[in-house]
Amino acid sequence: MTVHVVDASALGALVFGEPEADAVVERLGSKPLAAPVLIRFELANICLKKIKAHPSLEKKLLDAHELGTRIALQFTDVDHNEVIQLARKSGLSAYDASYLWLALRLRAELITLDIKMKAAAARLGIVAPGIERKGSDATCITGPAGRPSRPSSKEGRWERKKRLPS
Repeated sequence: MTVHVVDASALGALVFGEPEADAVVERLGSKPLAAPVLIRFELANICLKKIKAHPSLEKKLLDAHELGTRIALQFTDVDHNEVIQLARKSGLSAYDASYLWLALRLRAELITLDIKMKAAAARLGIVAPGIERKGSDATCITGPAGRPSRPSSKEGRWERKKRLPS
């Protein structure tokens, strides 16, 4: 596998400093990332939901989102008719099936925090490593131990070393 397909749950964990970000970073390694074009819309929607839940963090969330748009991703259009069939077969939404379709197409590992998507991937023979979601509401840009660090890329390897601005 020469690339990882990353979904919105995993990318959102990275961008917004959720507790699972370290585990996602470990799985990403230094391989290039690919995603369906829709991931940018999903990331924007994650940001919007977080702003609604935490209005006082709007600026920090928007800043984190802006940084997230700079993450190097290979955007790929999907075959929507095939995605519809895959969604019917897997029981997932067409949105989620787009990530499965891309992983199949690229013969890539799928990086996701979505349990239903992992199960569907396993049924299709797609490698989707076990990264568990921590807590019921991973909306934190600030956490119980202070602000989590944001992702950065150094020579293609993900590291978490900087903190979000105060």
